[in-house]
Amino acid sequence: MRGPAVLMVEDDEVTAMALEAHLRDLGLAPRSVGTGEAALVVVETCRPALILMDWDLPGIDGLATARALRATGLDVPIVAVTGKRDPGAEAACLGAGMDGYLPKPVTRWGLTATLRRHLGARTA
Repeated sequence: MRGPAVLMVEDDEVTAMALEAHLRDLGLAPRSVGTGEAALVVVETCRPALILMDWDLPGIDGLATARALRATGLDVPIVAVTGKRDPGAEAACLGAGMDGYLPKPVTRWGLTATLRRHLGARTA
C-alpha cells in the first residue's frame, strides 16, 4: 500500500536519493524533481500531500518557487530542506509561504518529526 505522495524539489542527486529512501522506508510515495520550474509543472497534474523544497535550486530558487505555488492557491504544506543556517534563514522560508524548516544534513529523526508534524496520521 502506498502512502501519501511527497514531492521533493532537490537538485543534488545524492541528497534526493537519501531522502527518497527514507520516505519509502516510512511508507510514503516520493517523487523527485530538480528545479523549481519542474515543481510548478508537477503540481498542476499531481497534488502531493507534502512538498520538501530545497532553497538553492538552479533557475528559480526554493523561496521563489514557494511563493509561486502559494500564488496559485496551493495549500499543501511546503517544508524547506536547506543547508542555509544563517540568522534569518528560517524566517525567510516561512515568509516565502513555507510551513516548516528542516536544516541539512537531514537526519532520519528530523525527517520523521517533520513528516509527523505536517502529515500527522497519514504517515506510516
